[in-house]
Amino acid sequence: MKKLLLCGITPTPDNEAVTKTSLGAENFVDWESAKNAISIALSIKDKGYTLIALEQDKRAIPIREFDEAGTNQSAILVGNEVTGIDPELLDLSDYILQIPMQGDKRSLNVEVAFGIAVSQLNLN
Repeated sequence: MKKLLLCGITPTPDNEAVTKTSLGAENFVDWESAKNAISIALSIKDKGYTLIALEQDKRAIPIREFDEAGTNQSAILVGNEVTGIDPELLDLSDYILQIPMQGDKRSLNVEVAFGIAVSQLNLN
């Protein structure tokens, strides 16, 4: 399944601002929305998916060091740009990965980080 699962307060393609900025791309991406990210995470984990959280956390390993061998179907979890991923979601995750940063900035924009992760993990 290649699908965006949009949770919580994340705007969906039904939102006029999303439609305006996506320039039609929303018509080519399968998506679903739900209010509760925990229930969705538990549901896809029950279906055999490996949950990979993309977050700066003391448990995180650098994304370049992650070996995805043995991870059949994966779901990448990204969080709010300010508050990050819900700690309960981090605890449910099979892996927590981080993108190493240099300099004073500590994080990347969520969609940039997601793009790097998909490319690095060969999940495209």
